[in-house]
Amino acid sequence: MYNWTFEGAAGVTELFKVSTGDNFTIDVDIITESIIFKPAANNATLLDIFGGNVTLKHLVMTIEAAGTNNVKTVNMSDGTLVITSSLRAEGTNGTATALDVQGGTVTFDINLEYELYSTSKNGLKMTAGTLNFNQTADSGAIKIWGADLPDSKTPLIYATQKTGYNSATLLERVSENVYYVGTQTATGIEITNTVITETNKDDVLGDGKVSFNTVTNILTLNNASYIAGSIKITDASDEVTIKLVGTNTFGYIYSYVEGIKLCFSGSGSLNVQGGNSGFAALEVATGDAVVTAKDSVTLTFTSSDKAAMSVKSLILNDTANVTATSTSSGYASHAGVTGAVTINDGATLTATGNAGCGIGSSTAATINQGTLIAISSSNSALQTRPTITSAATVTGGDSAPGTAVSDLTTYYNTNKYVKIVAQGATLTYSISLDATGTHTFTAITAGYDAQTAKTVTVSNTGTGATGDLTVALSCTNASSFTLNKTSISSIAISGSDTFTVVPNTGLTAGTYTATVTVSGTSVTSQTFDVSFTVNAAASNTQITSIVITGVTEPVAGEHPTTTGITGGTGYDIAPFWAIASSGVNLNTSDTFEAGETYCMYIGLTAQDGYEFANSMTTATINGNDAYYNQDYGTTYVRCNFTVAAATFVAVTGITDVPNAATAGTDLTLSGTVAPSDATNKTIVWSVKTAGTTGATIDGRHRYCDRNDYQWCNRKHKLYTGL
Repeated sequence: MYNWTFEGAAGVTELFKVSTGDNFTIDVDIITESIIFKPAANNATLLDIFGGNVTLKHLVMTIEAAGTNNVKTVNMSDGTLVITSSLRAEGTNGTATALDVQGGTVTFDINLEYELYSTSKNGLKMTAGTLNFNQTADSGAIKIWGADLPDSKTPLIYATQKTGYNSATLLERVSENVYYVGTQTATGIEITNTVITETNKDDVLGDGKVSFNTVTNILTLNNASYIAGSIKITDASDEVTIKLVGTNTFGYIYSYVEGIKLCFSGSGSLNVQGGNSGFAALEVATGDAVVTAKDSVTLTFTSSDKAAMSVKSLILNDTANVTATSTSSGYASHAGVTGAVTINDGATLTATGNAGCGIGSSTAATINQGTLIAISSSNSALQTRPTITSAATVTGGDSAPGTAVSDLTTYYNTNKYVKIVAQGATLTYSISLDATGTHTFTAITAGYDAQTAKTVTVSNTGTGATGDLTVALSCTNASSFTLNKTSISSIAISGSDTFTVVPNTGLTAGTYTATVTVSGTSVTSQTFDVSFTVNAAASNTQITSIVITGVTEPVAGEHPTTTGITGGTGYDIAPFWAIASSGVNLNTSDTFEAGETYCMYIGLTAQDGYEFANSMTTATINGNDAYYNQDYGTTYVRCNFTVAAATFVAVTGITDVPNAATAGTDLTLSGTVAPSDATNKTIVWSVKTAGTTGATIDGRHRYCDRNDYQWCNRKHKLYTGL
């Protein structure tokens, strides 16, 4: 880190001066490098810009004016200024201005975090000219400590957008007289003058005591003690929770957010020790704002010059304990609590005023269950008669402990001390489960799929919130089951929540048991058992023999058939014929040919409870050895059958041949070939000698096939023995 420090002699009012036509650039590596000007003269300026082009990158420019008046870090009347630097003006007299713009154009490149700081809250002053805020990176912001802008510029910022980046946020007020521009201001919450950003949210102040969850809007204080510090909520979500862990101390808390719902939760305490700059110790009264205290938090608010708690609505739940004390003697409005109050469950509110009432509100406080103590030193304890929704004990008087109040019509404005204890203030804490005894999951066979989980409902059966609960499995087989959650957030009165338990997959044969326990610090534990049985998978009967019968073996001239084929026990068959040499399947309309080899294939499918052995002792088809195979998930047997070649059968005679004819009359020629299964049965007719008869044959001959005759237009000579 390098610091260049310049000390001005008497009468020196400018360190750098830039005029029309000049180009002036300071560009360093990191923003921790700085230029410091310590003037001896009043009205001094570190950099005075009358024109030209000026670029300031990555440094801190500071004017330190101890004892001098009205100093400026940068003064600009014309020209252009591009800035990515912090400007600081620190003076003890008059005003100290970081950037004073009377003309020209100023462009802020927002690609990291820097500030315009002024001890007199005059970080940016503008009477004329143009301001541009240009977002040039995914993150970055400029913090402006005070902005004095003309009406036409307030709070207008001319934000440009660079491709790939978000446009800059418009000038935004994040706390009293402090503004922010950039992507780091989404939370709108400031802790001891530090704005919570995405960058610092996990450890806001760098000491591990303050963190903020931007998803749930929970601000966690863990033993955070900042007596002079503050919590300011100026532009946050409609709902913010402050979770207390251990002991915490702050100076004051307030919110600008219209209708905000601010909740204090946890088991820790918070002590807010006094208003500041005209604020109550807690001031959340804009619009329909609601402040809630719940769980077992302890809150203490004290103010010496205003009301301790200035709220629109205050709701106390569970066992929250809130004390609000105003010691102000100035006005009757400086009450312990101003606003509508509702007390539920076993909560307690102690509200004390000095000049004002304990509770100073025209809206009646409502006590459903719990305790209200209202006290005033010089006024009535309560401005308005409260509403008590259940039987209660009321005591009152000029001071504690008071006496029992019999006339409830005027006690609230005639007593300086009032204590109301509504029935139910002593809470009971209990839960019940809709599962009792033993829940037995349906038994299943090993190799099972994921099982259906058992949903269990946990109900709050007490009169107070349960507090956080724990769900756990125990006993020998606890690891054989799974819970979908092991913790349950505090269940409100009459509320409920659920969890599930389910057996794990992949368990081997056996019975598994476990105990489910739901417990908490305030409730009696509730348990039930679970049981799950896994049965061993049944073994299949082994098929070691394949015997196929009833196959009609192929005969030349016959058609393939699978009718009448049967198998053995434990399997189904799917037979078909194919040509052995080519594997081509046969249809029932095909004809077996002599001399060809055919294959009978039998597809096999094991029936339920059966399976084929890896090797077969027997595999036959019609008593013939068959080939058995298990191939790519297909099981079958096959056997070849060859059709015998044809045998030659000679003709032994021809009978029934006509031996006479009448001239001029046609004669049908016929005869019978013996034997009937002769290989050749064609009779060829011819005229041996026509003589004078004129006899002829029409040129046709007859084929005899098994004594059935057909004509053929061919002429052959008859040869005996054919």
